[in-house]
Amino acid sequence: MGTMLIDDIRFKGVRTPGCHVKSDVVMYLLHEALATEIVCVLRYKRHYFTATGTNTENVAQSFRDSIRDDLIAQRIAIDRCRKMIMCADDDPASRRMLEDILADEEEHAEDLSSLLKEFCPDPIPVT
Repeated sequence: MGTMLIDDIRFKGVRTPGCHVKSDVVMYLLHEALATEIVCVLRYKRHYFTATGTNTENVAQSFRDSIRDDLIAQRIAIDRCRKMIMCADDDPASRRMLEDILADEEEHAEDLSSLLKEFCPDPIPVT
């Protein structure tokens, strides 16, 4: 690559002139998504460390709580991913990538919903 092209990329970024993605909105949504993922990891660790001992009811309740919390987090992730897809109309590559991520998130939510129905007598409503 020529020096001018590299300097141009450093200055303007790697978006093509035809790309009209709302960068500030996408950055905000990506930061929210990252924050949600960090909270989920911390929640997984909390459930891991609190679900100990020989009291099986304690472990079962912790498992049910974890499933509920994880399902709520999945729904939030799905909503954010849908918002990012709406912002990516002019960027087909990002749109396809986000649609793949959305499909994975929806599959995870369905898995959690199935677990919730199987192990929890009072499931939270599915929206």
